[in-house]
Amino acid sequence: MFSSGCATILKQKSVDVAINTQPAGANVFLDGNRVGVTPLVLNLSHKRPVFLSFKKDGYEDMSHKIDNHIVPGWIVTSFICDAFPAIIDLATESAFSLNETNVCVTLEPKSNCAQVDKVVK
Repeated sequence: MFSSGCATILKQKSVDVAINTQPAGANVFLDGNRVGVTPLVLNLSHKRPVFLSFKKDGYEDMSHKIDNHIVPGWIVTSFICDAFPAIIDLATESAFSLNETNVCVTLEPKSNCAQVDKVVK
């Protein structure tokens, strides 16, 4: 008989995350790959942290990390179901959740002043 973890049955493996920047219109990169322009919604896996980068002409490049965590109560409910299904939950994204579902990054304008290494007297 095939067995699944409790969280595998009850929980979605991904979540929609709203991505916004101030100002809007920044290119968004997920793990180095361009995925769109803000504002946008990305469907992201719970299994691992997510690394986002933002680029917009005239603004400093920015980055943002969305951490993940083991879902509270997962250990208790998984072992109530049985140890083997608990291992299945860990192997899939089902035991994890992302810490954020709404990201808003404020982009900083690039400075118009050139940096000077030496002051001439």
